[in-house]
Amino acid sequence: MIEETLPDFKGKTVVFYASTNLAQADWANEGIALVSPSFQIIGNRFFVVGKTPYLSEPSTDDNWSSNRECGVAWDCVFSYIAVPSEEYQYINYNSEK
Repeated sequence: MIEETLPDFKGKTVVFYASTNLAQADWANEGIALVSPSFQIIGNRFFVVGKTPYLSEPSTDDNWSSNRECGVAWDCVFSYIAVPSEEYQYINYNSEK
């Protein structure tokens, strides 16, 4: 029998790729990054809940989702990439230069 365990994402920034049968926004194809997400049960479903990375002040249209609480339904996740948060911030900072 396979033992089911949930991953521990503490101290990591995780990019989730999720899919549903519903139409989804184009930005969702790039993945949804969450900082130190944890699992919560909402409406009898597991969700991975955390804050989006701080990119800049969310006052501009381009960064409206910066540093906001976000949840992703775990049963819709088909792939994820977990990296230490410091490394993700370094990669993200250098990619904007």
